[in-house]
Formats: sequence, structure tokens, C-alpha cells
Amino acid sequence: HKPSLIKMPEENQIVEFKNFQRKVRVPFSIYADFEAINQECNITRGKGTSVVAKQKMCSYSFYIHSNYPNLIQSMLIEPYLGEDATEKFVNELNVWEEYFQRLLKTNIPISMTEEDTFNFQNASHCWLCEKRLTPNNNKNTTVADHDHYNGKYRGAAHNKYNLRAKHQTFVPFYF
Repeated sequence: HKPSLIKMPEENQIVEFKNFQRKVRVPFSIYADFEAINQECNITRGKGTSVVAKQKMCSYSFYIHSNYPNLIQSMLIEPYLGEDATEKFVNELNVWEEYFQRLLKTNIPISMTEEDTFNFQNASHCWLCEKRLTPNNNKNTTVADHDHYNGKYRGAAHNKYNLRAKHQTFVPFYF
């Protein structure tokens, strides 16, 4: 790997944020932790390298965070302690993976209030890129963006940015 080089913008150069789809919150995330015990071993690997201990997972817990309590409540998964912690952890994650695969396909149609309709019809800027909305044409159509997990209107948007802010296809997992 090459070393990192910080390159500052030149004077009068404009730096802009362009990943507007990243303004949309991640619907679900998982935070996990596990503990391990050291097991003595004497293994030699090559010249001058000795493994003196291996770590064996002995307990785990994880927290599921949801920004959509209408679909799933945030919850702490009961901590587990046992010699088979690794196997139990993997099995439990596989069950949750299947559940989230179904949940990530949620697509609730838009439901706009009278106020939402008024705001959409009078919007002057895209809520994602914050640039001026232009009269509809084939290249830059204005659409009513909504949250597919609850059906709520989020704002008027350029169609191209609305399409980039599509459904998440995975659940971030943090250790």
C-alpha cells in the first residue's frame, strides 16, 4: 500500500458533497461484541514466529437498532455464555439474516397528507441535493420522494437522486 497523501483543494476551488443518497438514514443496524479466553498452545510458524495462545470465543451479545419501530423494535439480544458460543452466534445471526432479507424488501406505498401535497407542489429545491428544482423535462423530472419503510413523504427530489436513494440491501454490522 502506498502512503496516504492529504491533498487540499486549491484556492478558489469548490469542493461539493455529491453522494446525496447518503443523507438517508440506514434503516437497521447491528452492534455486536464477544469475549474470548486465551488457550495455551505452542505452535511454531516459520522461523522466529511462535503462537503462544489461541483465543476461543466464550460469550456474545448484540443489539439490533431499528429506525422503524412499526416494523421491528430496537432490542438487546440476550447475552450468551458457553463453550459453544461461536456456533450459537453464527446460528443466531443466520436466523436474523433471513428475517432482515424479508424486511429489507418492505415497500409501503407513499401516503401524502394535504400538507405534504402542498409542500410538494410548492417545493423549489430538491431535499437531497438542495439544488433548485427545474420545470419537469425528460432529464430532470421532479418526483415526490418517500420512505419505503413507512410510506411517509420525505420531500420533492430530482428523479435521478431519488433513484440513487434506493432501498438498502444489507444491514450494517459493527463489532
